[in-house]
Amino acid sequence: MSVDSDHLGRKLRVAFTNALQTMLKHWQETDGKDGQTYQSCLTAFWGFCEQVARQQDLAYPLAANIIAEKLLVTGVPRELRSVILTALACWPFESHGSRGAVLSGRHVAHFGRVLNRTAEHCACYYTEWFVDMGNGIPLVRNDSESVGDYHDWLLAPQSTRMMRGILFASKLQTGRLDLFWTLAAADERFPERIFTDPGDYERRSCYMTPTQMAQLATFFAYAPEEAVRRFAAAFHQQVMSMQLIIYAGILLSGGVAAEVAVCDPEASNVLQLFSGVMVNTKFLTQRDIRYHKEIEVTADKRQALLCTIRALIQDAGRRQLVREIFVGDEGGE
Repeated sequence: MSVDSDHLGRKLRVAFTNALQTMLKHWQETDGKDGQTYQSCLTAFWGFCEQVARQQDLAYPLAANIIAEKLLVTGVPRELRSVILTALACWPFESHGSRGAVLSGRHVAHFGRVLNRTAEHCACYYTEWFVDMGNGIPLVRNDSESVGDYHDWLLAPQSTRMMRGILFASKLQTGRLDLFWTLAAADERFPERIFTDPGDYERRSCYMTPTQMAQLATFFAYAPEEAVRRFAAAFHQQVMSMQLIIYAGILLSGGVAAEVAVCDPEASNVLQLFSGVMVNTKFLTQRDIRYHKEIEVTADKRQALLCTIRALIQDAGRRQLVREIFVGDEGGE
């Protein structure tokens, strides 16, 4: 380790340790029932994240090791750990002002480097994190009459694009995430929507963009077989059943923006689609809708999507495995 990296490592370690101690004390004082815990994490870890952002290539390996050593341990409560990890991943987006903007995969791709470096030995903690991001962590308070609104989450369900941005920025070819994906495949709570949700509307794509299809093909080519079997089957089931894709976006007066993309022909109330994306639907009106688009998915489009995914898998053995999963028991794709 060079003198510069050694000095930076000490600075990062001090900054992270102080921030973590602040949040552990906050967690204890509030009994884990503060709805502003995420914002408190952003504030506490701001200095640490700024240093990492300034040094980037030099800092990321050091930061990853510190995160694994200090945060990914049994002594940190799971719920707090998940909130802190989410804040660390989303910091670049939050630090540049998120008013009126929607988080995209590029905002969190940097954390794929942390995941790739540490997942081999911390797989169980990362699996728990993605389960928590996918389902959210409800905030149970004595004065709370319901669970599900914006202020009733310790950690609201995170967007699919956010989770994809982290996972698909990691390097599956290295094999370092094999244990993570093995654990994910075995956990029924792991969010399958990472593989089944439609792509981003701004690309005007039907279900998925070419980049997203290439990412899925890479996953099917390199992930452990049990993970491929589960998530390829979920993907295939979604593709074969979808008839209509609904894209919708809102922009509230307070600057809160959100987007959803679902394959649900029964979703007649567009506003209710936002109930799981950190938005209090009680106060939504039709005037808040920025756009609402419905795209019909024909049988030809479904078949073309499956064929394209398979064609992008270079390994013949994996390509055949995915073909068998896509064919299933129906005798055809």
